[in-house]
Amino acid sequence: LYERVAESLQILVGLAAESAQSQLISALDDFQASFRSVKRESALLDFDDLLYFARDLLRTNPAVRAALADRYRHVLVDKFQDTDPLQCEILFLLCGEDSTDKAWEEQRVRPGQLFLVGDPKQSVYRFRRADIRCYKQAKAAIQRQCPENVLAVTDNFRSRKPILDFVNQRFASPLSSIGYEPLVCTVAPSSKEAF
Repeated sequence: LYERVAESLQILVGLAAESAQSQLISALDDFQASFRSVKRESALLDFDDLLYFARDLLRTNPAVRAALADRYRHVLVDKFQDTDPLQCEILFLLCGEDSTDKAWEEQRVRPGQLFLVGDPKQSVYRFRRADIRCYKQAKAAIQRQCPENVLAVTDNFRSRKPILDFVNQRFASPLSSIGYEPLVCTVAPSSKEAF
């Protein structure tokens, strides 16, 4: 009976949370509409507006896409693990050679146009919409197109081997869902090291 009650309570709490979230989102609809109106009347844009407008422009205007792709022949993104879905879509539209009717992760990237550097272990900006799933989707998309272009950066130039062994032991399992790559020491051991 206890297990049934616990399961029922968990379901009930989930339904209540879903209902509360739905009501909150609905309650904010008028606020969001008035906020967009105030921004439009004041000729103001925030960062998200710029991203949405850029994405929409790349989606709907092939001439702009072609001109920007010709102007920016090489795009380098560092800290890619902190990218959000909208930014991923912009990158793949800008560097893709397919039509815009495909999802961003299905875009074929022009050879040599997009260079991404990211470490999923360092993805900490969820509060800014960073989504590790984007990192994984982009990596998978590039691996499908050019498997030899995905490199694991594992060399560590700062820490000694005992520290990296400890880190690898402790984090390999908890971070396996993001594709943990063990770190490799490149620092020569000193004569004073006991290990």
